[in-house]
Amino acid sequence: KIAQIKQISENIFEYSLISGDQQIILEAPATARDVFLDPLSETVGYLKRYGIALSLTSDWPEKRIRVYQPYIKRLLDNVTSNLIKYADPAVMVQAAVRQEGDQILLFFRNEVRPDASHEDSSGIGLSNMRTMMEKMGGKLTVEQKDRMFQVSLRFPVS
Repeated sequence: KIAQIKQISENIFEYSLISGDQQIILEAPATARDVFLDPLSETVGYLKRYGIALSLTSDWPEKRIRVYQPYIKRLLDNVTSNLIKYADPAVMVQAAVRQEGDQILLFFRNEVRPDASHEDSSGIGLSNMRTMMEKMGGKLTVEQKDRMFQVSLRFPVS
C-alpha cells in the first residue's frame, strides 16, 4: 500500500506540473535514433531486471523530430512502470520506431498478465502522457483488445 500511495502521489505531482499552462521549448530537430536510442537502451536494461524481455525493431528513420527531452524520459518511465505492473513476463514486449507518413511512431505492445488488476490504476499516468505528447505537437493512442495492450507515441516530422 505504501508503494501505491507513493506512486499516486508522484502521478498527482507530475500531473500538476504537466497540466498547467507552463510552456515548453522544443529542442532542435533530431533524428529518432538521436532522440530514442539511449533512453530505449536504458528501458530494455531496466525491464530485464524485472524479468521482462523487450524486442525493439527500427529502421531508424532519418526524418527529424522536435521533442522536449525531459518529457521523453517521463514518457518512457511511465511506459516502463506500466510494463512492470501489467505485462505478462512470459510474452516478449514488442517495441518499434518507424516512420509512418509525416510522423515518427514509437510503440510498445504487450500482453497483459492474466492476474493483472487495474483496480490500482488512477489513469493519471496515461493522462499525463497524453498531455506531454500534445505539448510536443504529438499524439498518444492506446489500443486494447483482449489481453493485447499497445501504447503509441506519434511525433510530427519537423
